[in-house]
Amino acid sequence: MGLTLTAATRRTLPRFLAAAAVLVVMLNWAWQPVSAQDQGVIRGAVVNGTAGAAVPADLVVALVGRRGPDALPTVTTGANPDGTFTFTGLPTTADAAYFARIDYGGVSYTTDGIRFEGKAEVEATLTIYDATGENPGISLQSVSRLMRHQTADAIAILDVIDVLVPGDRTFLPAASATAPPPLRFAVPDGAFGLQPVSGFSSNELVIGGPGFAVLAPLRPGVTTIAYSYRLRLLDGAAAFDWFIGLSTGIVRLLSEQDVLVTTPQGLTPGEATSFAGIAADRWEARDVAARTTFAIEVADTTLPGVVRAIRTTTADRWALIAAGGGVFLTLIVAVHRRVWRARPAPDDLARARRLLADLQRSNQASDPEHAAMRDELVDLIERRPDLAVELRRDRAEREPTA
Repeated sequence: MGLTLTAATRRTLPRFLAAAAVLVVMLNWAWQPVSAQDQGVIRGAVVNGTAGAAVPADLVVALVGRRGPDALPTVTTGANPDGTFTFTGLPTTADAAYFARIDYGGVSYTTDGIRFEGKAEVEATLTIYDATGENPGISLQSVSRLMRHQTADAIAILDVIDVLVPGDRTFLPAASATAPPPLRFAVPDGAFGLQPVSGFSSNELVIGGPGFAVLAPLRPGVTTIAYSYRLRLLDGAAAFDWFIGLSTGIVRLLSEQDVLVTTPQGLTPGEATSFAGIAADRWEARDVAARTTFAIEVADTTLPGVVRAIRTTTADRWALIAAGGGVFLTLIVAVHRRVWRARPAPDDLARARRLLADLQRSNQASDPEHAAMRDELVDLIERRPDLAVELRRDRAEREPTA
């Protein structure tokens, strides 16, 4: 006797079979063994870099990671009494990147970027320091300024300063009514749109006089401080002083080639170079004493003779702009020591654009996931400096013309 299906059964059977098929797929997926690529182990150790200081008990270590363009869940673990910690079950694919973080004494400390690079187990060291409020004698290792065309009546300026902190304690500068902050930076008259890029956030600066002071924690060794702003041009030109407050090993001025005509005083011309894909003229001075001033004249050649009514108020001058606009500058800072490379053929551009878009949407420059995305994009640009040019071109096409 054959099996007879009623009309109702014929109507519901396809839906039942579809649901059953989905269930089978889900069960098969659930019973699949965990991929070997998801069994990575990070073994780390917390060490105190301050002489004679111990690693405190009950430290919590956070692990932040990304896999390609996607953020991985942040996981935490307690450090053992000897400072060791372990994270297991981690993706080890080539596009997975991590760093471990500890908040200690009000300061966030992180490891360098961690990648498995074909290994199943890697080691990491997370160094913390005790803090001091006494200036250990900070100085500047290098001061670099990049000037590039923005519009016919404004240029964009990026200042990158490598701050050298001697000793083995994190310096915590503080505002004082009796003593000026140790880390102060001057900006030219007519500057506006000040924006922290690297090394500090907007709530760690104090604006006063012709510049501002940075009150961010400064770890021992070299800390990169970077900020961007724009400078108004009158008749397409400006003349200003570049004040160097602390002694420094080298001062470097870069000016976008074939667009800006720059005449500095006291700086020696060098060979034209490429800085993160920007062709630039270069000038330098070495072993610069504290409180040195360089006079600079700059003219924009893209639209000569343009005169515009310009109003500059204190509020306008120091208005902090959205973090997304400074993402490209952040990338320049991250690769500024490794940018003297030739341009290869385009590749990886889609991923770079997606990472940049995610960075602009996150708008949290101090967030670990934001930093992990930035690190991945920096890795791409280190391998492919031409990507910086393409990203800059994308941004220029999106920005309205003046």
